[in-house]
Parts: sequence; C-alpha cells; structure tokens
Amino acid sequence: MANLVTQYLQQNALEQQHLERQVKLFNNPEVDISIPFGGTISEIYKWEQKVRSIMQLYGLPSGLQGADRDMYGGTLTNNFVWGNNNDWKAISYAARPALNQPDNTDLNANALAGLINQLPPLPQQVWTNPWLDGLEVIPGTAYAHGPFHNGTNNNQPASPTDFRSVVHSKPMIQGKFAANAGGVTTAQFQPENLCERSGKLVNKVLRGFTGIALT
Repeated sequence: MANLVTQYLQQNALEQQHLERQVKLFNNPEVDISIPFGGTISEIYKWEQKVRSIMQLYGLPSGLQGADRDMYGGTLTNNFVWGNNNDWKAISYAARPALNQPDNTDLNANALAGLINQLPPLPQQVWTNPWLDGLEVIPGTAYAHGPFHNGTNNNQPASPTDFRSVVHSKPMIQGKFAANAGGVTTAQFQPENLCERSGKLVNKVLRGFTGIALT
C-alpha cells in the first residue's frame, strides 16, 4: 500500500515552493523607482512628486498603514490601535486550532475528511503589516497517529498507509508578527515593525540620488 505520509510531504514540498515564489515576489517588488536627483534644492519638489506618483501607481507602502484589503488568508482590521495610532490598518489572523487527530473511535466520513488539508495551528489571534514587514510561508506537516480505529478494530498502531491514521496540514502564506514583545511599537503577537519589505523600496529610491545637495 502507498505511504500516504510520504505522498502528503511531497505534495507539501511542491506547494511550499510555489508559495515561496509568491512571497519572494511580494517581499521584493520589482519596480523601477530609481529617479535621478541632481542635488539642487530646486529639484526637490519635482523629485518628491515623482516618487509619490510611482508609489500610487504601483501601490507601494507609504508607511501610513500596513494594508488596505483582506489578503493572504487574513482580514483587514481598520481600527487596530498600534504605535499611538488609533486607526491603524493591519491584517489580522484569527487563532487556528490544534490539528485534528484520530481519537481511536470509528470516525465518520466528515471526521476523516477533517484529518487532511488542515491549516497550521495558530495559538491566538495576531496582527501583521504585510506592506511594511512582508510575508512568510508557514510549513505544513504530515504524520501517522496512533492508536486509531481502522474501521474494524481500535487500538491500532500508527500506520502511514492507512488514511484513518494519517494527519496532514498544508503550507500557507501569512503576514509576519512578533513572537515576543520588544521595541517601542512592537508588542507580542503584533506586527514585527522591522520594515523589511518597505525598507527595500526606500533603498531603491535612495539609489536614485546623484550628486550632492546644494544650497
């Protein structure tokens, strides 16, 4: 009989590669925002307007909010109190339960279906700023659990070849949050506020500077 655990792990590996490509594109937006700036005061206003226009055109983060819509399995929170801002827009992820496992009874079809394609657990609700901090891939898993009921007898040892014994969760994309408290604006389970994604965009803009500012 086929080893279902191995099959699910292989399936997860392929799916995770696909998700990691999505995350890489999101976290490293490929847009041309290199705007030459010659260094004279008279160019500052024009340069600023060009940067603002490109930010609007590509939907780049301005640092004034963490998101503007539901995305990647999360829900937009419009009134998240964060960093002395009572109306911050962030992405919230509700707590996800521990994985369903066989309980050594003869499970019905619905309960058996609930053993696979589960989402990775999340102990409590968290808040994230994808535009600023970026995204990450939460891996899935697959394993055989026992004792279980094989449809005839209970107290069967874990079996990777019996679908009644196998537990599977799939990988998913999620915004980054602070696992531990730290920093002026970062509390546990709230956005990391490391600005890993937005910082890359700022650096791209800065690379457009040429010359030395003149007064």
